[in-house]
Amino acid sequence: MRGLMGKVSRAWLAGGVVLPLLAAGAWCWLYAAVHWPDVAHHPVAFLEPPDPSNRIGPGYPPYRSEPVNGGFEILDRSGRLLVLRGAALEARPEAPPPLGKLRRRGINLVRLEIPWRDLEPRPGHPSRDTLAHVGRLLDEAGRHGVGVLLASPPWKDTARHPRKGLPDWAFRIPPVGTLGEISAGARFLADFLEGVWTPDQLSLQDHLMGAWVTLARTVRNHPSLLGYEVTPGPACPSPPLSWFSVDATACHTALQGFRSRFVATLRAADGKALVFANARPAGTFVDGLVIWAPPPREGVGLAKAKSEMALEHGAPVVFTGSSLTAEILSTRDLDAAWASWLLPEKTVLAATPHPFPERIAGRPVSFEIRPAAAPDTDFRFTFRQGEVTAETFLFMPGGESRWSVKVSDGRVHWSAGDPDVLVWITNPTVHTHTMSARTRSDNDGGH
Repeated sequence: MRGLMGKVSRAWLAGGVVLPLLAAGAWCWLYAAVHWPDVAHHPVAFLEPPDPSNRIGPGYPPYRSEPVNGGFEILDRSGRLLVLRGAALEARPEAPPPLGKLRRRGINLVRLEIPWRDLEPRPGHPSRDTLAHVGRLLDEAGRHGVGVLLASPPWKDTARHPRKGLPDWAFRIPPVGTLGEISAGARFLADFLEGVWTPDQLSLQDHLMGAWVTLARTVRNHPSLLGYEVTPGPACPSPPLSWFSVDATACHTALQGFRSRFVATLRAADGKALVFANARPAGTFVDGLVIWAPPPREGVGLAKAKSEMALEHGAPVVFTGSSLTAEILSTRDLDAAWASWLLPEKTVLAATPHPFPERIAGRPVSFEIRPAAAPDTDFRFTFRQGEVTAETFLFMPGGESRWSVKVSDGRVHWSAGDPDVLVWITNPTVHTHTMSARTRSDNDGGH
């Protein structure tokens, strides 16, 4: 027994010495790999962004953000309030996105992610195949009446998964093996944020921006293009990974500068499209900016939260997240608050569509679906007349065969191009307009 206990004690002591030594050795190797790589530093200064283009040229841009009723909203060229129902497309190279099916669920916006490695597979050479693919999707979206948001996807964990969405040529340490990926990701983070290495005479940041400038110049003025989403950039590492590259304070400061330059560069390349971002760039006024925001916690009024966020950022807010659950809120709650939203494609396809006003030629007053548990039943909609005299569009799933509609004034007809859209031409001399709709019975007649 004593012999067995002695062996256990010696094994325990050996482990207590060997494991810390191995950990210390790995730490020293990783630090050396990041800070003293085989390839020498090659610092290049960041380019100064050009002056942004003026969005208000001859005529209004297709979409703009303006103060409305003490907040901010997205307006179309006619001045109608635009309510966005968005789906984040999943990457499926083997199959086109189901744009027709999404439109029949009320979706009027799709978000398409374009990874850097697909857009610029070789330094300084944007992919013609990727540019052509984006062009084809914009054309197809136009045929279905859906707007497109082109997004530079976030890099969620560059230190642990450096291969995700990033081109191989942007790494001076090959990301091979577990420790190799960690060291490559840490080195890339410093190279990208501090501009201390590049394969040529253009910084990594400016390579990314240059590729997006080429894309913007290729697709700008396309009628289906709603805007661009600026990537939040790489995630700042936390200890112990931050010990090997950029500390948290320096990382966040560098990221702010990167995002501000990216926004200014995009705005200079395409002065008409909207720009979507997670926050207003520090010290920068961005005309046509739209802010992504997570839905508020349970118990917080959506309309109040939307208004407060819009005032804080000085821009319209679109709620987004991985999903919306019954415990937090529902799309019906968002609709009642006149909130725009974007959800994953699977979530949207699984949800039951219900009516909502897409473009409003005035200022909304109320929108009610009764009862809450059955989103395909009766609803009522009221808005006030403004200076806009264009038609109001309402998405009505099922179209004329499903809905019986009554309006307080003006006239309605079903869109010839989209049978699920009701077009309401109101009387501009009437101050407040109200419509109601209910599901048809066999005895119902026309509107």
